[in-house]
Order: sequence, then structure tokens, then C-alpha cells
Amino acid sequence: MPTHSQTMLSAPITARGKGKADSTQLKEMFPKTPAYNDYNDAAATDLGNALLLGAEVNDGGHTFSTVKLDYTDAPDLEADGDPGAHNLPNMYQPNPASPGEGSMLASDVPSPPAGYGTGTEQFGSGTGTKMQPKSSAAITAAHTLGQYIKGKGAGNT
Repeated sequence: MPTHSQTMLSAPITARGKGKADSTQLKEMFPKTPAYNDYNDAAATDLGNALLLGAEVNDGGHTFSTVKLDYTDAPDLEADGDPGAHNLPNMYQPNPASPGEGSMLASDVPSPPAGYGTGTEQFGSGTGTKMQPKSSAAITAAHTLGQYIKGKGAGNT
């Protein structure tokens, strides 16, 4: 869990001064803002969890249509993927080759260079480059607002 939290709606009451707002005057200027009524940090967090981390998000067909946030449709790259059919070195890396001059067809892309695509372990934090999307889906879907920590990957403590 994070060791500190970001100020959201329950900001400290301040008087005008260098680097400080006049809270009383702001409340008079913006009396209907949710921050000055019964909408508080807990309500904002609950709404964020419901809308951002709920069962699914539907953008009305704008870009992705409906995305299930429990990631139940996440692929198992090893079981479901066929790198040979797409001339890929493996299911984790793209083929670095180009189709060649005058072509934009994926079918014209030559085989990957010899030795390319043997895989390397991920640097930094995280569970590694070999974790299947299907395996990480439950870990990712269980997160709520406030659980993301800088420098920690999903599923790490």
C-alpha cells in the first residue's frame, strides 16, 4: 500500500498568502463545487473504483467499444499464439525486419534474424517478461485506486 496519499477534495483550510489560497473566498466564489459540499475523498475514491475499475468500460463505440476490466478475455500467448503463422520470432516480440522496398505487406516480411527473439528478462521491477496476460489478469483486475505504488509492478509487494 502507498505510504502517503495525494490531496483530493479534503484540502486543508488556508488563508491567503504566498503559495496559499484563501479557502473562505474560494468557497464563496464556487459554492456549488462538490469539494465544498458533501462530496469527499471517500466518495471520490468509491466513484473512481466503480467507474474506472468496474466490470467493464464502454466508450460507446468511440475507440475500443467494451473492455472487460477483469480481463477474462486475456490471451494465453503460449497456448493461443502461432508465431510461425505471422513470421514472428515468438509471441512476445515483433519481427524487426521490414517487408522491403515498395511493399507494405506483412506477408513480404522476411524471417527474423538468426538468434533474434530468444528473449531477455525484464529490467526494473515487475513480474518478468514471460508472465502470461491470462495469468496476470486476476492480479491486475483486483487492484483498486490507492494500491498503485511507484516502482512496484502488479502482484509485487
